[in-house]
Amino acid sequence: MTSPVCQLQTDCGVTANRQKKTQSCCEHLRRFCSIMDFMTAGTPNSPAGVSLIVETDPSPESIRFLEERLYDFNVRTTGAEGNLIGLFLRTADGSQLGGVYGWSWGGTCYVRYLFVAESMRGRGEGTRLMQAVEKEAKTRNCRQIVLETHDFQAPGFYQKLGFDVVGRVDDYPQGHQYLTLVKHLD
Repeated sequence: MTSPVCQLQTDCGVTANRQKKTQSCCEHLRRFCSIMDFMTAGTPNSPAGVSLIVETDPSPESIRFLEERLYDFNVRTTGAEGNLIGLFLRTADGSQLGGVYGWSWGGTCYVRYLFVAESMRGRGEGTRLMQAVEKEAKTRNCRQIVLETHDFQAPGFYQKLGFDVVGRVDDYPQGHQYLTLVKHLD
């Protein structure tokens, strides 16, 4: 199925020779139509009416759908259940200044997010959060803590806490590294 916009490709071929600007617009239209054709074409095994939709701001419900289905698959495949963990720094009035979020699953504690407000940094709050995570991980019989960070964030902080870099992706983002760190628990 070709989208109505992509029907304009035919007209572009005629006018592209007349004007450079039109040629540029037509090239963008051809690329767009190529993507649209890919998204609507499906595979030979795709059920009728199933389309690939690009969303630049997916809804929390769409993301939750993916998380829940992947979690269900992982539990069925491994037999291991997971448990979320969240620890938060709050003021007396409940304002949030930082925290850590992750989960334990299959003998590993995974730290997805750690954040401490700039005004609270250098006061030991990040260390306090990570010590609490480690204590909770041990309570949950985890053998290791895994996390990811960028080279411009806090790899030195984690290394001081006993984490080792076990993986890196160069140029993510460009000019930097994405690091995977692990700390083995006794």
